[in-house]
Amino acid sequence: MCLPNLAIISLDVELLLGADLDLHFIRNALRHIASSLRVLDWSMWPRYSDAGTLLAERWLLAELPRLCIFHSRYMPWTDGLIPQNILSSITTLAVDRMRITPGGASSGSSVEKRRASLREVIINTHREDLESWTVFMGLYGVFLHSVHLNHCDNYQNKFFRYLAVIKRSCPNIRRLTFSLTSFRNLTDGVLPLPPIEYLGLSMFELFHNNMDSEALFSVLVTLRDTLPSLRVVQLTEPLNVSRLLTGHYEITSKAMEDLVGCAFRVEDDDGNLLFGVCNEVFVFV
Repeated sequence: MCLPNLAIISLDVELLLGADLDLHFIRNALRHIASSLRVLDWSMWPRYSDAGTLLAERWLLAELPRLCIFHSRYMPWTDGLIPQNILSSITTLAVDRMRITPGGASSGSSVEKRRASLREVIINTHREDLESWTVFMGLYGVFLHSVHLNHCDNYQNKFFRYLAVIKRSCPNIRRLTFSLTSFRNLTDGVLPLPPIEYLGLSMFELFHNNMDSEALFSVLVTLRDTLPSLRVVQLTEPLNVSRLLTGHYEITSKAMEDLVGCAFRVEDDDGNLLFGVCNEVFVFV
């Protein structure tokens, strides 16, 4: 077998342009590199989310004992229970959709006593998946140090409801990252944040206007006074940073004055200091 030490694989079925997917072939091929594979990106078309495909996916994962990072369009364990051999190796689980069968696992008591390596979850927020998210976090939230929520909007209070689940289910959470449709989603109510140390923020740059910039800095001022554990706020989208430092200069300049001396750093996408901590101020060039 070629490439016996291959550690990262990405399977994007969309590139096959509708060709039939030979799951048996893929399973056999990956079995040959099971001992070295650490990262698997299983990007499947929606038409490959049927029960048979998810079953094949579960078989495949059971044969990858050293897998650390796994991304899938759909949560493969529809009862919500990640097998112990997988739970003990995977540190990061990223899923676009999570559909746990009603009547499946509903208590974390059988999971908490077992060894788990899972520390980070990345998920798209869908109103239809909120019930499954609640079940999942009841099972695994106690293990998590980091959660990344994608496609965050607050339609029917969806975003804040996802956050409320995190706050009550994750006693060890240290990092939260939000990819938002608008920074104004952060100001729809009292932001229910647990005592985190890191907060990553971004929004779709196409819609980034003055009101979004004002909303962002309004939230940062609130966090300065209400979240003493916070040490870093990172703006993870370079285009957002560019917009703040050029197109919205006056708003950003005023915010810098309001946030001078705050206990957390505000960083750009590369981790460079913009402002905060010990009265340091970013110099515009």
